[in-house]
Amino acid sequence: MVSRRLVASEECGAGVAVLLGFDCCLRVSEAAALRLDDVVDAAAVDARLRGPAAGLLLRIRNPKTGDLDQSVPVLSAVASGLLREWLAERRERGADGGSSLFGYTEQRLQTLFGSAADALQGVRFAWHSLRHGGATYLFMSGWSTIEVMRHGRWRSAVGAWHYYQAGRASVGAHGVAPATVAAGERVAAALAAVYPELQLRK
Repeated sequence: MVSRRLVASEECGAGVAVLLGFDCCLRVSEAAALRLDDVVDAAAVDARLRGPAAGLLLRIRNPKTGDLDQSVPVLSAVASGLLREWLAERRERGADGGSSLFGYTEQRLQTLFGSAADALQGVRFAWHSLRHGGATYLFMSGWSTIEVMRHGRWRSAVGAWHYYQAGRASVGAHGVAPATVAAGERVAAALAAVYPELQLRK
């Protein structure tokens, strides 16, 4: 819903960034630092990758949890498809590989996310909620703690496990109105219809 509101307000880059924030458990600093050439095809990195595994990877420069660059796969075919479209649009407008992927500072992303989230009934979310929610979703999808740690780039199992909680209990704690939940489910169904290959890849 937040992503949809951002796109509707013509902040399309921020809308795509929000989807990736959830899908890739991105910190806002990581999202803001991404460049066009930080988006790579997994098969181009390793020719042995084929089929469902050969999706997009995001390179994380100067990560919080290490000195070396890291990477994270884009799991959702919906997020991957929208990212490809955004990349094509940025390149058509003349952006080179070193250009900012989304064109926003950390503060601007935080502000845009907060404004869109505040418009939802009774919901109080911050950008970090995307990382929190993404990790919770992966836990609830059957991922192990090690798998979630690797995807979210956590050093400590304690730190990763902190993000686990029952999904519906979390929704209740945030006071999300039933109408908002239902609207979100309709948006998810619509996206899946546009991108029928939607799937979660490890």
